[in-house]
Amino acid sequence: MEAADAMTRGEEFLDRYGGFLAPLGAAYGWVMRAREFAYQQRIKRAEIPSLPVVSVGNLSLGGTGKTPTVLLLARQLLSVGRRPAIVSRGYRRTTPSQEPLLVSDGRQILRSPSESGDEPAMLARALPNVPVAVCAKRARAIALLAEKNLADCVILDDGFQHLAVARSLDLVLLDSDPRRMRVFPAGFLREPPSALKRAHGVLLTSAMSEEEVESVRAWLSRAFPHLTQLRIFFEPAMLRPLGGDDALPLSTLAGKRVLAFAGIAAPRRFFHDVQSLCLQAVPLALPDHTAYDSVTIETIHTMARERYCEVCVTTAKDAVKLEAFAATLDLPCYVLEQEARVEPSAKLEDLVLTALRA
Repeated sequence: MEAADAMTRGEEFLDRYGGFLAPLGAAYGWVMRAREFAYQQRIKRAEIPSLPVVSVGNLSLGGTGKTPTVLLLARQLLSVGRRPAIVSRGYRRTTPSQEPLLVSDGRQILRSPSESGDEPAMLARALPNVPVAVCAKRARAIALLAEKNLADCVILDDGFQHLAVARSLDLVLLDSDPRRMRVFPAGFLREPPSALKRAHGVLLTSAMSEEEVESVRAWLSRAFPHLTQLRIFFEPAMLRPLGGDDALPLSTLAGKRVLAFAGIAAPRRFFHDVQSLCLQAVPLALPDHTAYDSVTIETIHTMARERYCEVCVTTAKDAVKLEAFAATLDLPCYVLEQEARVEPSAKLEDLVLTALRA
């Protein structure tokens, strides 16, 4: 119950008070439009990087599946002989945010999760042959990669609102109909739906029902006919032991009571996936970007004992911060690895490669 309450608290607040906050949301939307206009009219200038850039982003706050999408794109580019690198902001890292930092050079991981941030650390672990760099000023991170000749193209993680860097391709994930949402702080939108005119492609996620997808597709075709529309699905791929690399079948959880814990922005899909694999999943939603310590570990132990759980399962993003505690956990702990699947996949590959060649 506590986990469910934590997951829905923000939604309940906005359901109750979103109408009162609507004027603030409208004002914030105008601020974002004015910022966009300033870049369009070159009042503010986007830096043109020395490497071609593919941006992956979204319109809404929280998680929509950007990280598995970045993983998918990086693997696709590797498979056709490109040398991609990944650039991210490095949210909540302990190192100076304005200084570019090489997290991985494509041969070894150079920085800890606390120094690099959750997502960059996870990406560096998942893609050991892909360089990863972070900086609040993304252009500086791209320049660092180019200076060291580590890549021939860049995937910009969560880059749709980062207008200070020009890009060859803007991909936007949609996990709900933005027409039904308000702009922050009255709702979960980072900017108004009209911002989609900047994008080149949209990825409609599996969080939407088929009926909702068809409605959104029709609207996009009318309002933004230039957009390439694709479907993206996020699915459990395998399990691995915390701190290890051995691939284990998803059936490892069959018939077990599982404590599923996650410190991510939108844990519902993760909890749903775990429940589909086991006898019963006990969800524990921790704050986004949780910094694991002995108190958090004891919270996990206590809930596992009280709910008679046999094993624990967490996300790949949490795992990079948890590996130091692997030996202290009372129960076996597994990491659920996700994979993204795009339909039609050839259309995405063609869209990306065409943009990079331009």
